[in-house]
Amino acid sequence: MSFSIEYLVTIESKGGFCDSTETFNNLLRAYSEIKIKKGIIIFKKIEVGYVITTDEIENQEQRFFHICLTIKNIEDEKLFLELLKMFRDIIYKANGKINVLWDDLSAYYSDICYPLIHRTENLLRKLISKFMLINLGMEWSAQTLPSEVQKSIKNKRSQAGITNILHDVDFIQLSEFLFKPYQTKSLSSLYDIIKKIETDPKFDNKNLIEYIPKSNWERYFSDLVDCSDTYLSKKWEKLYDLRCLIAHNTVISRNDFIDVQNLCKEIDEKFIEAINDLEKVEIPDADVEVLHENIASNLNELNGEFLENWKTLQSYILNLLVETQELTEEEGHMKITASSMMKLVEKYKVIDIKIMDKVSELRSIRHQVVHESANKISEEDLKLKIQELKNLCDEIKSVKQSKTSILKLKK
Repeated sequence: MSFSIEYLVTIESKGGFCDSTETFNNLLRAYSEIKIKKGIIIFKKIEVGYVITTDEIENQEQRFFHICLTIKNIEDEKLFLELLKMFRDIIYKANGKINVLWDDLSAYYSDICYPLIHRTENLLRKLISKFMLINLGMEWSAQTLPSEVQKSIKNKRSQAGITNILHDVDFIQLSEFLFKPYQTKSLSSLYDIIKKIETDPKFDNKNLIEYIPKSNWERYFSDLVDCSDTYLSKKWEKLYDLRCLIAHNTVISRNDFIDVQNLCKEIDEKFIEAINDLEKVEIPDADVEVLHENIASNLNELNGEFLENWKTLQSYILNLLVETQELTEEEGHMKITASSMMKLVEKYKVIDIKIMDKVSELRSIRHQVVHESANKISEEDLKLKIQELKNLCDEIKSVKQSKTSILKLKK
């Protein structure tokens, strides 16, 4: 199998400089390691097929050279690349410009790289699918994917028996399922803790750790696989850049080729290790709901804004229960589900029935956002619900302040 590189070289031809194939060849001969015979360049231990034609560029005082360089065996690749580099250096020193018309080596590298990237990409899909199915159940994709994606999959692929919806998620977005850090609690409750620390130096601040954003990889795999999410995320981003070069038919160099091989090898090892250790992953019940929320937030910016405000509302209610001494400080920082929070509200009746009804209604919207994306809420409606959440947070905050004042008076 032969490998050819075609260049179109343009050079200023003023004053007769480099105005023929012979004068061009003399430029190449400036390097003693290059020998030129009829139709052949001899460079060190290899013979390279050499075809050159030339003509003037009309009205430009420029000349073009169409050059084709060919090797017959891939074993000659290393010296061939060395010759090509020397060739380019000569052209640049002569103030010429090179356009690559054809590159069989780039195609050869791409052909080898694509299956490697394909395998790595599908290993991540396998890891995410298995992780989600084991911990969230068989309906996790139907509950969390936008309806447009679901319809597309149903119409185009269901007949072919393709059920893994992660094949319809872009390469770069795949990594967000595992590597994108997120918080499990609202920042508003963090501000409350900071205030308490300022007024009470003995305040137990161990719960502050829970406010540090963590990725799913850090939460569930870092103890099993000796590798950080940052390390994997950076490797994945670099592989994505190289994948784009291949997908868009950009010239792939030998260095790119080596990078793809090394990256795929390193990433594959970590993904396979994680897949093999999945049975060791334990997710608390409260974290399962957090995981659902994280997926919903990643799929839609408005979803994320709604859920962030829901967390704020939840933290205000829990703080109210602590302030009214219905819950201990430690209980107030526990992870609880939306339904558990509603049970606490109903049990202790710290807010009046009208506010309770509003909380209950918005909890239903939250359930729809997180678990029933097929019944998609319009952007306009979701924006209204976000505003309702903000207003409700203000109401709860007022209730908290008034009840706290009453308690202080009683004391």
